Amino acid sequence: MKYKNIIEGIFLRKLNRFTAEVEVDGEIKLAHLPTTARLRELLIPGAKCYLEEALNKKRKTPYTLISIEKNDEILNIVSTVANDLVYEKIIGEEILTDLKIKDLKKEVTYSHSRFDFGFTTIDGEEGFIEVKSVNLKRNNISMFPGSPTERGRKHLIELADAKSKGKIEVLVIVVLFEEMDFFTANIATDPLWSKELLKSLKAGVEIVGFNSRVTKDSIELKDEIEIDLGYSIEDSKDKNTFVFKNKTKSLASFTLKEKNKIDNGNNLSNDDCLLISEIEASFCSKKSFTALISFIEQKTSDMKLEILKIELGSGKNDLENILKELNYREVKFPHNNRNKLFEKFIDK
Repeated sequence: MKYKNIIEGIFLRKLNRFTAEVEVDGEIKLAHLPTTARLRELLIPGAKCYLEEALNKKRKTPYTLISIEKNDEILNIVSTVANDLVYEKIIGEEILTDLKIKDLKKEVTYSHSRFDFGFTTIDGEEGFIEVKSVNLKRNNISMFPGSPTERGRKHLIELADAKSKGKIEVLVIVVLFEEMDFFTANIATDPLWSKELLKSLKAGVEIVGFNSRVTKDSIELKDEIEIDLGYSIEDSKDKNTFVFKNKTKSLASFTLKEKNKIDNGNNLSNDDCLLISEIEASFCSKKSFTALISFIEQKTSDMKLEILKIELGSGKNDLENILKELNYREVKFPHNNRNKLFEKFIDK
């Protein structure tokens, strides 16, 4: 898919849910934000962005913000583009070919929901496809949703219901950027959606995902991606202690401490922070530990805190190395020779 009239700009600030200020050729302009996601980790003042100039010169927002550049990567933020990409690929018989789709229709109503697509197959079977666009990435892991979505949870319930009535049900995940390791449900921001997703898959709903090749004036579906689900963070018997699990297997535990209870007068930081202490991750692979840290970073972002501090006991060299790869820096922890402290500024 190609965009027209694309120009480069600088993102300045978000004014409200759908409007932002951008700088174009040294002038401050208004731009439409074509998404309901929070995008705090992308909409950073000073970020390079790409804008589509509106054909209607009288429009209040003369531009639409199409994509943001971060760490030399362009990430598309147009939530509706995922549907267009999926439609083109299905019509072109490039994806979901095993379904043998004969008739594909957009925005089809079922029960109390409207799914993105309804279809019939060559064999006369009926089905629905729901598409979710993803622009949230932490530590090269893509996540959905970017904000709590009751509507999205209802879609999953309706997909499972339709499946129970003999329909073919497919959830398509479209990641609006290219570089990523895998996709997972964002249990930090919306644990209810994440749990409902597992229920719907158990009921027989299929899930498939794709990443996207993005340039400043185009986007197209690229490859099928790895999907890794089943993570959860559950309360422990000990107060403020949590257990990180994958399905029923416990992978790690950690304790949250308030800043004023861990400073001990050492002035670790004057910034608001969330501290993760006493991490035990004996059964955590690098992949799952990275997922855990990413979930905790997202929770920090949701709380609008800037700094995440992680305290590790001695002998945790493997975890230390992973944290350093994730851009955490070791800081001095006065009067404590047993533990090490790492911190990182978290994009809001």
